[in-house]
Amino acid sequence: MSAAATTSIPPRRHRAFARMAALALLALAAFISWPAVEAANAAPSPGIVEVFDYNWMTGSPIEVDLRQLSGGKPTGDGEEFTVGQILRDAAGRSSGQLVVDKVEKIELALPGGTQYVTFSKKQIQNDGATQPKFILADSGSVSLKKPGDPTLYEYAVLNPKLTIPKSAKTMTVDLSPRDKTVESGTTISFRAKVRGVPTGSSLTFKWLVGGVVKTTPTGVLKHTFKGDRGDSFAVALTVSASGADDATAGTQVFIGKSSEPKKKKKNEGKKNNDTSDDPGDGYYDDPGYGDGYGTGLGDDYGNGSPGTGLPATPK
Repeated sequence: MSAAATTSIPPRRHRAFARMAALALLALAAFISWPAVEAANAAPSPGIVEVFDYNWMTGSPIEVDLRQLSGGKPTGDGEEFTVGQILRDAAGRSSGQLVVDKVEKIELALPGGTQYVTFSKKQIQNDGATQPKFILADSGSVSLKKPGDPTLYEYAVLNPKLTIPKSAKTMTVDLSPRDKTVESGTTISFRAKVRGVPTGSSLTFKWLVGGVVKTTPTGVLKHTFKGDRGDSFAVALTVSASGADDATAGTQVFIGKSSEPKKKKKNEGKKNNDTSDDPGDGYYDDPGYGDGYGTGLGDDYGNGSPGTGLPATPK
């Protein structure tokens, strides 16, 4: 190929090609640098520390405003607050869900939001030198001061965040009696045996019996089951405690064959003063549910007056 063939692009087309290439490079550079620009424009809210508890929270974290928080310690860098102070303020707005004394550990997001450090229960409850501290500057910016490190780590992009991780403790419950077949009108006492309860936690028992929710202060529930032969009722229990996942258990109750009615004596019931619908001399089927806590004293039997069994006096 001749040398002339290698320089066959007209000058005008060459300049147009160069402009297109330059525009493409500018667009690519803008695309690559956009996340960096967006991050540079992001800024934390003044004075805000976020608290999130994975054991019960499902929405937004609780925002603690250090500018409104009392008890700060004046320092040369600004007002100093401990993690314990911040958690206690958040607990006051958690409707009793967050209990600082029961928090086993906490994770703290370092500036940038990509690294975390963990602090134990002892460190959280001690407002001394072992606890991380947040410094609120006059400008509203928040910085972190780690134990034993005089460096201030300023949160320049995201709000500082305290996270209470989900409890690793496992709680289990056994429910007795298990699947059971009874006659209609029988009262059963269900008992729950719970294992793995976190120290100092109180338990809440929620029962679902035949579609009705009952709450008891202890793991005992009495219920009277009434129905036709072949009916079945599901019984489910959920046990809750702070610092542990809910524990669940369930069983079923089946209605079996009812008692045979008593045989009537000769001429009995032909003439008496009983005007009720209940004959009063045998099993009276009253389908439905009894009291959720049951007393065993259902109204399964009539209250009419049976006959004497003696023949009528001729006139």
